[in-house]
Amino acid sequence: MEIEKIYLINLREKHNKWENHFKNIDPRMQRFVAIDSRKNFRVCHDYGLRLHPVGLASQLYFSQAAGAVGAYTSHYCIWKKMLSENIKCAMIIEDDIIIKDLRKFLHSKPTHDPKYDFCQLNKRNHHSSEFHRNFDGFESYVITNRGASKLINATTDSSFFNGIIEYKPPEGLYEKKLYELDVFKNEKKQEWNTKYSISAPVDKLAGFCSHPQLPNDKRLSIIFKKQIGLSNQIESSIMFSHPFPTWNNCNEQQLCEIMQSEYFKYWERGKYTSPIQI
Repeated sequence: MEIEKIYLINLREKHNKWENHFKNIDPRMQRFVAIDSRKNFRVCHDYGLRLHPVGLASQLYFSQAAGAVGAYTSHYCIWKKMLSENIKCAMIIEDDIIIKDLRKFLHSKPTHDPKYDFCQLNKRNHHSSEFHRNFDGFESYVITNRGASKLINATTDSSFFNGIIEYKPPEGLYEKKLYELDVFKNEKKQEWNTKYSISAPVDKLAGFCSHPQLPNDKRLSIIFKKQIGLSNQIESSIMFSHPFPTWNNCNEQQLCEIMQSEYFKYWERGKYTSPIQI
């Protein structure tokens, strides 16, 4: 299957990066101006979505990541664009990838196996089992029209996750210990009933959608090809900016401090964004 379009998600303020580094790499390349939620998470409302994180891990993530809502919404809008324009297969990348890796990948004239909905291209470590729970990173992937439809449907109504999906900390090198903390052991039953919602980080949604217990018409079929790495430059639009360690590197006392702070679930406090000076 031919890759018809390549979409680069790029913040408006980083237009020079598009002009100087990406614009002329491939004629299929198009810039998608990233939706910026760093100063107002409610920007997602303009696209028919609401922020409603399910589970403590998701609540902690969105409490600390001011740009995560915009990242999710940006990918969501590209999926919808694929459907409205009948694009059968597209590559979606973020501008913090290693450009040399991208050039090398495209120089190989890649195609996509149509039996898979989604091809994960990033070089991050992937667990060979239960990757539906440990799926990590959304900086470079290939997706089909069918895959885009499944992810849109899961955003529109994820109630089919109930009884199957539970968002807990991943079992990575640093996070595995979090499973034993009381705050995660004792959290309430997770319910995936809010429609048109941003319920989890966008990469985790894709992993959840690949769970083997989901019905075929809802399950995302994923293949992994480690081709494209992340740049070492710290310039993410997600922006983890707060006085606490990132939640998945915290001990229980630190997590409790975050949960008692004004940062935690700021969207329920009538604030537009996390109380962070950006």
